[in-house]
Amino acid sequence: MKILVAEDDESIAEVMTLILSENGHNVITASDEKTFLSSVSQNPHLILLDISLSGVSGAHLTKRMKKDPTYSAIPIIIVSANTDTAEIAKKSGADGFLLKPFDLDQLLELVTTHTA
Repeated sequence: MKILVAEDDESIAEVMTLILSENGHNVITASDEKTFLSSVSQNPHLILLDISLSGVSGAHLTKRMKKDPTYSAIPIIIVSANTDTAEIAKKSGADGFLLKPFDLDQLLELVTTHTA
């Protein structure tokens, strides 16, 4: 599966990429809005999106993707340490959320659930 990890914290992006790659996934990374929008055109099977991506709201990007018929079917998981992550994910139309710090098993379970 091709997974887009949109995360501006380099260490978190590296850990996610390593874990997902070791589990057989092809990982694309983006650390800002421009790279994110470019990467979405590669049609990932799943997007793991930081709630705050270098000055742009992950919720805003989620709403934008869900309104676009070309990308609306791609599952988006909002990733954040914000205590309101579940509510933000729901309001933005995301398909799920992952709280930081996350357990590696949680990450893999979410990926499996949303790429099956």
